[in-house]
Amino acid sequence: MAEWAFWGCLIFLGAAFITDLRKMRIPNWISVLALMTGLCLRGIIYGWHGLLFALCGASAGFAVLLLMYFMGAVGAGDVKLFAGIGAWLGVWFSHNIRERSRSDRTKSAPPLR
Repeated sequence: MAEWAFWGCLIFLGAAFITDLRKMRIPNWISVLALMTGLCLRGIIYGWHGLLFALCGASAGFAVLLLMYFMGAVGAGDVKLFAGIGAWLGVWFSHNIRERSRSDRTKSAPPLR
């Protein structure tokens, strides 16, 4: 993963974190701006391959959190924000988040008897 993508994404995550703490919601402008800048920058720097990378990441991020939204674990703002994060950081980041949440859930579950 490109280090610039991590730092660029961190700006949006920080803004979302602050507004979520203060108002208990993530404004659409943060999510849309994260998604659009992630798509544009990947497309400009890496061409069509970068744009495809960002689209796949955004789709994966959206899909993973959409499932969690249907389970009642997250809000709609989180789902949209994660699409933007996926555009910046790609599919493997989204996949790692899903795997970690799955392993955390199994660690905290009581043993079967």
